[in-house]
Amino acid sequence: MNSRLQSFLIPVVALFLFATCVWGAEPPKLTYFYDEEGMRYLTLRQTSATGVEVITRWASEPGSTGVWTGQGIRKDNAVSFAAVVDEGQDRGSYFIARGGESKMEILFKPGQKMPQDPGILGIYRRVSDEKRLQLARKEYQAADERLTMALKEAAHAWTGADKTVPADWKARWPALLGRWMKIAYQPP
Repeated sequence: MNSRLQSFLIPVVALFLFATCVWGAEPPKLTYFYDEEGMRYLTLRQTSATGVEVITRWASEPGSTGVWTGQGIRKDNAVSFAAVVDEGQDRGSYFIARGGESKMEILFKPGQKMPQDPGILGIYRRVSDEKRLQLARKEYQAADERLTMALKEAAHAWTGADKTVPADWKARWPALLGRWMKIAYQPP
């Protein structure tokens, strides 16, 4: 075979195989839950046939959140998982998430010492995309009110040299908010 033709065919075949794999792959299945009492969000993302990524996010103060990420294996209606850590580190406590489509309960896996991350334990109820958007708007309003109060206080309490900082922040806030909303809420 001609070497020119061969050097052309190899990348074309490789590109074809790559495109076939990408188009044939299903997007990961995401399931969202919410704990209204603790203001905690639970996201389960299917990573493989039995692999699941568990993401817990909670609003600690208006405008700020904490995130806990774990990986585990799904077996029937239960997911056994532990924290995602760097290579060589201890994964810590193992948890079990039991439930179905409407609710998920996270329990400490029996036979271990006290959990390192007890803040993720509890019952989470399934949440629709509309409810997620409503919750994101509520968090935004709380953060916006807190920002407005902080800017008013800064105008009176800060020294003359620092008084330009709140105005600069207020001007940049809409763009930062837009970027945050793109990250926090991704429609299906």
